Amino acid sequence: MTANADALALLSGLILEDGKRWGDIAEPFQWDAVRAILDPAERPNRWESRPRGGSKTTDAAAWLIALLVAVLRPGSECYAYAADLDQARRVRDFLNGFLVLFEDQYVVGDYVTINAFSGSVELLTLRMVQIRDAAGDLITIPHSSVVSVVNQSRNWSRVDFRVPVDPASDVSKAIEIVRTEIEALVAAGDWTQGIKTPIEWIGIDALSKDGVIVRVSIKTAPLRQFELRRRINEQVRAAFAQAGVALGVPLPVP
Repeated sequence: MTANADALALLSGLILEDGKRWGDIAEPFQWDAVRAILDPAERPNRWESRPRGGSKTTDAAAWLIALLVAVLRPGSECYAYAADLDQARRVRDFLNGFLVLFEDQYVVGDYVTINAFSGSVELLTLRMVQIRDAAGDLITIPHSSVVSVVNQSRNWSRVDFRVPVDPASDVSKAIEIVRTEIEALVAAGDWTQGIKTPIEWIGIDALSKDGVIVRVSIKTAPLRQFELRRRINEQVRAAFAQAGVALGVPLPVP
């Protein structure tokens, strides 16, 4: 007999606490699971998901006995863990939370986008993170449900400023106004520490018969991008009105 056949025979005759043999009460899904466990290609880090009452603990113990006695070499070690799905999610929460803290992905005070939610991190534990969005809602996200994280305030931030200009207006003048207003904010002194690079680049980003998009990139200190964007909007709108530069129709952001 092969090692796998020996293991299946051993499992089939294994007597449980109620005096019944494992092979007499095992359901087809349990036999399928043990065959997968005995397959060397499937065995490493095998994850078996079952509902409550699905014989997880009993089967895990039986698999270990079969593997250690009939399949693995003497001196081998084998580990198995059985947990409810809720408990398994809790374990994943804590493991992922540990990685968030260990890798310093984000901390309290950072502005992040987690999955589809954006806001400031208010609480961070091993199990979950809480963020406060712009509407004031407190959103609780278990670490096991996190798919993606965007940290918008780590080390530095950026204003990706775009303003639509009427194509009939002097676009060169519009670009110069935007540049002048940003440089004036820096020269005024209020933003000396808030702006790291006043203008990384500036130019025409898109154009159509309805409008021309003037776009500029400004590197800021962490979390200063929101206030700076509002200030630039205010300054540029007033300067455009004074210079006779008309606003255009916003174009879709690519």
